[in-house]
Amino acid sequence: MHDFVEDYVHGWEPGYQISAPALAFYRRGGLCDPVPGRNAFEFAVQKDRIRSSGMMLRVVATSLKTGQAKWWDENSDTIIQGCEASGAIAPIIYPMEVDHEAFVDGGFVANTPIMKALQDGAQTVLVVNLDPLSTSGLISNLQALQKADTNVGLRIMQSEFNIMQQRYFLEHELQMACWGFPDRKILAYTPTKDPGDFLSFSSVALQRMRDQGVQTVNETEPVDLCELFFKHYSTDKPNKEERAALAGRPPPVVYAARLRGAPAKLHALTSSTSSQSALSLQQWMDMRFTTCCFLLGLLAGFSLKQSCVRSSLLPYPELDV
Repeated sequence: MHDFVEDYVHGWEPGYQISAPALAFYRRGGLCDPVPGRNAFEFAVQKDRIRSSGMMLRVVATSLKTGQAKWWDENSDTIIQGCEASGAIAPIIYPMEVDHEAFVDGGFVANTPIMKALQDGAQTVLVVNLDPLSTSGLISNLQALQKADTNVGLRIMQSEFNIMQQRYFLEHELQMACWGFPDRKILAYTPTKDPGDFLSFSSVALQRMRDQGVQTVNETEPVDLCELFFKHYSTDKPNKEERAALAGRPPPVVYAARLRGAPAKLHALTSSTSSQSALSLQQWMDMRFTTCCFLLGLLAGFSLKQSCVRSSLLPYPELDV
């Protein structure tokens, strides 16, 4: 047990605490083995049909080896596995291994991947604002983040992981998009009603979300995010050095030394040294991880969830010591 604990605890930043159940969780990388769902998904979704559809497809997942985004398109040989990786919603689903590399939900690095759409030539990007970002709270969120710099690490941990995603989107993704592509449109829709439980994949729940999407488009006008951004957040165009630093700034992601090996680290991006707070397993489980998924990513999540229901959803995996 001593060696086991040392192997895991030494991977954490000073000040963090970890419990035995959390160690078991990180040993496996998740609570649910989605193999049955993956088998069903791979049977139902054919790579050749995706390629012959004539539609562009982009799917993103987060590498646990590098902490960076991995993208698949309709011509990728491993597009099916990429969809499954995008649906590996941490911390519920085991990481998906593709070409000997482990991946989880792409929402860690690209929760609202507008830059990818622009880089691939999109002239107009439609953003559906769900949790954590909504246009109604955009201005106050921007102002709060500016004031929080002296202790942003602690504030992030207290306000759940979605604040990290929000900070990255506001201070990196949106700024790069608006300054880098001034001739493009980034329009946002906010649902007029609560979409409900995102982990409910029943036919009734899916139809309700589709109907709400149609209703939102018919009843509301989209918000120009760049116009809103320049009005309330950034008035001076960054110089060459600032743009280079911004482009190289990594997103807040989960890093792991090896597949289901050393524990993941949560890195809060800060402009100064900040306090560390203890991260319990319950806090981790309470963090709301959302991702901007394409249709196949959603289907992957559906298949994976079904396997949880049918097979191996456990309170905690057993310690293997």
